[in-house]
Amino acid sequence: MPILNNLDSFWLRRIFVGLTIVGTSLEAQSPRRSPTEIAQIVDAALEAVIPPEKILTQFTVAERGVRFDFGQTLAAFGYEVDEATARSSLSLRRAVVPGARALLSDCGQAGDKPCRLLGKATYVSLTPISATDSEARVWLHVSWVTTFPTRAYLSGFSTEVYLSRSPSGPWKFVRTGRQVVA
Repeated sequence: MPILNNLDSFWLRRIFVGLTIVGTSLEAQSPRRSPTEIAQIVDAALEAVIPPEKILTQFTVAERGVRFDFGQTLAAFGYEVDEATARSSLSLRRAVVPGARALLSDCGQAGDKPCRLLGKATYVSLTPISATDSEARVWLHVSWVTTFPTRAYLSGFSTEVYLSRSPSGPWKFVRTGRQVVA
């Protein structure tokens, strides 16, 4: 059995080294975006996917309001900051109110929970897929409550958003891609 242990150890070391090289390569390919760039990406995605006049069930996005998860979004871009720093780091043009995933904790798709924490608002976060200096792909995650006289259901979708920019210009919406309905 010692030979088997040495063999396992040998392959585990090789796999670990391989994963380290791949992980380092991926990090080197995607430099961290600045908070200004992230804010431009968020603004462009919000405007394209959920403009104020878009209706989500019975209400427009403007009537619902947007509870944007600054902390989760910045964490997805590799930043480790507290919620207050996250809010102050992203100066969005779009009118939003800070939100957190905890707003969804009393809600579900089965209609068996009250969904009081989110209320009428829309919860939104953004996750990067890939980014270069001129092109970016992100997921915009949108959740809201659909209410009926005796039940409330969590509704939502995630949309893949493509963005581009000139060398020193702002990020702009190009098109949407896949959409996953929750």
